[in-house]
Amino acid sequence: MVQNEQQEASESTLRIATLFIIIVPAIMGLAASSAPEFNGLYASILGCIVGLLFIYSVFQVVTKRYNEEAQRFLHLIIVLNVSALFMLLAVWRVYGEVAWLGVVLLVVYLLALLFAIVKREYLYNAMRHPRKYPVGGRIYGAVLLAAAVIGPSSYGFAVAISSQQGSEVALSVIVSMIVPFAYLFVLVSIPAYVKAEKNQN
Repeated sequence: MVQNEQQEASESTLRIATLFIIIVPAIMGLAASSAPEFNGLYASILGCIVGLLFIYSVFQVVTKRYNEEAQRFLHLIIVLNVSALFMLLAVWRVYGEVAWLGVVLLVVYLLALLFAIVKREYLYNAMRHPRKYPVGGRIYGAVLLAAAVIGPSSYGFAVAISSQQGSEVALSVIVSMIVPFAYLFVLVSIPAYVKAEKNQN
């Protein structure tokens, strides 16, 4: 009886998490389409993407695929990586949609994605046992440190860019702070799939 209740509670938690995680890309999509000013085209495109993610989430719940670890992690990876792209899009828009910046943000994202896929097992182990994997631990430490200091330390850069592109300084500083979090989403979500791979073997 108690075991059944615990299982039902666990399933309920998974259902809620599967549906409510869509809030992350929804907020990031809203930010990307609204900053520094609202753009209807971006809002329509990003809204459609969020809508598809919501349908995907509902499908996960209706078919109870959230009970399958591999499907659950795959859903998480897709949602967080789309969120990361939305975050980078918001940064690019705030800084005036400068071409070179967009290329840099996208290239770094693709490199992080490739690195996370190729080295997913190493990164997974580094997250679980940072002392045994010092290089991987340093990578995560560097990203977290960047997340903590990049906003304040980039104030002068933000002021310079803002004066050229016409963006608000405060907004520029805020979006500067979310850049490392976007890449952190990639470096954390994809290696987590290794757990599902190991359990399948």
